[in-house]
Amino acid sequence: MFRIVDEAECKRYRLDCSSVLKKVCLMLKEKGISAQFTLVGSGARNMVTRNGDGPFDLDYNLEIIKAPEEYWNNLRGLKDTIRIFSKSPILEKDFSNASAAAVRSHMALRCAAAAAACS
Repeated sequence: MFRIVDEAECKRYRLDCSSVLKKVCLMLKEKGISAQFTLVGSGARNMVTRNGDGPFDLDYNLEIIKAPEEYWNNLRGLKDTIRIFSKSPILEKDFSNASAAAVRSHMALRCAAAAAACS
């Protein structure tokens, strides 16, 4: 049975995700890429659900604000750069392996969608 996830539990994961995404944005900045992230979907509306005691996810969009021309001409290169940073060992200590893999996967997909939307 689906139920709403407690706000305190969501807050803890939002803080963890925010920490990771801030680090990714700082790593991107070193490459000349300005980006910001936004919590979207059910997490933004405080209506996160889960099936029983199963997992839940928080969705973020990563907006690319400014990037060197080489990335705008090669969105796959931009996506790959974001994916490389999202797999950084620096981020491993922020999440368990399962959570880190899920966050990196979501981040890479959301980043790709954001990059495609900017073209």
